[in-house]
Amino acid sequence: METIFGIIAAMIFALYTAIVIKKTGGIPYSISETYYRLENPKWFSVCMALVGFTFFGSAIGRTPDTCQFLVFLSLLGVLIIALSPRFKEKTEGVIHYTGTAILFLSSQAWVACTNPWLLLIWLLPLIYIIRHVIADNIKTDLWSKIVFARPAFWLEITGFFILLFNLLLL
Repeated sequence: METIFGIIAAMIFALYTAIVIKKTGGIPYSISETYYRLENPKWFSVCMALVGFTFFGSAIGRTPDTCQFLVFLSLLGVLIIALSPRFKEKTEGVIHYTGTAILFLSSQAWVACTNPWLLLIWLLPLIYIIRHVIADNIKTDLWSKIVFARPAFWLEITGFFILLFNLLLL
C-alpha cells in the first residue's frame, strides 16, 4: 500500500507539471509560479497538498524511526507552500518561502539519512544551468542568462525527483 501512495504522489506531481506546461505553452520559472498562470489557481494548492499527503503516506512507514521526524517536517513544509501560494505578496511570500526552506532542508536531510548517494543527482541541474549560461550566445548580462535557463524550476523538479526516487528505493 505504501508503494501505491508513492506512485500516486509521483503521478500527481508529473501530471500537474505537464498540464501546466502544456496549457501555458512553456516551462514556468518555478513550480510555485504556476499558481499565477492557471485559470483556477486553487489547483496549485490542491495538487501540492495531495503530493504532500501521498508522499507522507508512502514514506512514513518505510523510514527508520530515527529520521521519521524529517518526513513530518517535509509534509509540514509542503502544506505551508500549499496554504500560502501567493509568494509574490509580501507577507504570504515570507510564509511561502519559509515552507520552501522547511521542505527543502528536511526532505533532503531525509534522503541523506536513507540513501545519501542520491544527493549526487543535484549535479545534473547545476551542470545544465552552467552549460546553458556558457553556451548562450545572446549578448545579455549573466543574470538574464541564468533566469532564462529557469534554474528554480529545474532545481525544484530535481528535488521532487530525488524524493520520489528515494521512495522507490526504500
